Amino acid sequence: MRSSAVVDVDPSPDAWRDCPVLPVHGLTEDRVTAEGFDLAVRSLREAGASESVVAEPSADHFRFSSHREVVQARVRALLAVQAGR
Repeated sequence: MRSSAVVDVDPSPDAWRDCPVLPVHGLTEDRVTAEGFDLAVRSLREAGASESVVAEPSADHFRFSSHREVVQARVRALLAVQAGR
C-alpha cells in the first residue's frame, strides 16, 4: 500500500473513491505553501477523491473568517451537488 504524507489516511482508491472534498487555500497564505497545497490536491486526486479546489487570490491562512461568504457559498454548492446524486 502506498502512503501519503499529505493525506494522513489510507490513500487507496477504494477509501477515497468519489468522496467529496473541498480543498481551500488562500494565495496570500504564509503557513501552507502553494506547493504543499498542490501536493495535497494531487494526493486526493490520485486517491480517487472528487474535489473542487478553491484558491482565493486575496485570502490568507484564516480564510474562513476573512472570506466567510465565499467559503460558505462553495460548501453550499458542493452539498447541493451531493444531495442531487
